[in-house]
Amino acid sequence: MKIIVCALAHLENSPRPNRMVRLLKNNHELTYAGFSSNMIDIDFIKIPKKKNLYVRMISLLFKVFRLHKFISRISYHLNIDANMLEQFDVIICHDIQLMPYFEKVNPSCRIVLDLREFYPRQFENDFLWSFLEKPFQHYLCEKYLPKAHQCITVSSGLKTEYKNIYHIDAEIVHSVAPKSELVLKLNTGKPIKLIYHGIANKARRIKSIIEAMDSVKSEAHLDLMVVGNKRYIDELKRMARDRNNVSVLSPVAYKKIVEVTNDYDVGVIFLPPSTFNLQHCLPNKLFEMIQAKVPIITSPLTELKTFILKYDIGWVTSSFDKKTLVKLINQLNHSSINIKKLNVDKVSSFLNQEYANDDLSLILLGSSDKRPEC
Repeated sequence: MKIIVCALAHLENSPRPNRMVRLLKNNHELTYAGFSSNMIDIDFIKIPKKKNLYVRMISLLFKVFRLHKFISRISYHLNIDANMLEQFDVIICHDIQLMPYFEKVNPSCRIVLDLREFYPRQFENDFLWSFLEKPFQHYLCEKYLPKAHQCITVSSGLKTEYKNIYHIDAEIVHSVAPKSELVLKLNTGKPIKLIYHGIANKARRIKSIIEAMDSVKSEAHLDLMVVGNKRYIDELKRMARDRNNVSVLSPVAYKKIVEVTNDYDVGVIFLPPSTFNLQHCLPNKLFEMIQAKVPIITSPLTELKTFILKYDIGWVTSSFDKKTLVKLINQLNHSSINIKKLNVDKVSSFLNQEYANDDLSLILLGSSDKRPEC
């Protein structure tokens, strides 16, 4: 089969497109379209990351006046024409903004759309985004979701919302990490090493995790490994400098995250319910920590709480108040950590890409039923 995977992302740093490319490239003729690719054994089509000023201004005006049908084809420039698209049997699209490019392809071409967020509420706590971008995302969902053969998403909460509002039935595909052969490292009674890694985003309230460490009585140390907004990261670094039990480390390459995390005792995913997507997230870092054989402390977000308790691989705070995080950290000890570590080690054997790849292949390459007319 000839397959194209499209994403507004750098392939080397984007777990879901990366996983699908690795799954399919050995048995199919594969092309990746995105910002960059580090794989030399597949074809690559570059999507320019920066839009020119003219396009940005026209896009803004169209969004202000709700002229969404005129904006959908100029948001990003996909360097591939309709004739070239005709050669593909399957299109796997990771960003709904790219769907307008595929509406005229041969109906026999299978289109799979990855809904890793509930797009119309992605940055709902940002007023400007809600005013300009939310109506456009709603337009894209309403027009293009029915045009995919198959939609996939990351959690039951997102699946339900897409079903209720857009009447599509998405398959849940967790963002599981590659299977790790790392050895389980039990805690030996030494100071407890905590790690938080991920995107530096104010909506995730990372500062409250740092502030919680002020009241931790046990010998625990928190390392932060974050990427993203430089100004916000600098703020986190300033906070860490004022504390002897918090450090901000330089980020490592994506492929090294699991290996580095393996040296820690506990992973921290203490996120607030500040957006719909956070409330229903099952983030990449959860599955990376599982493959690192590290138990997790999480806040009582709907999906995360259910998942952690189902597999008994960590602890859930009683509320989103940082005081409850302090209480949990203070209760950790050598024995309780190792019990959870052993549980994580067990579930890591099946919560991984290799175990789940057969099912994913069926979802991605399933039947070739004709999609709805565009």
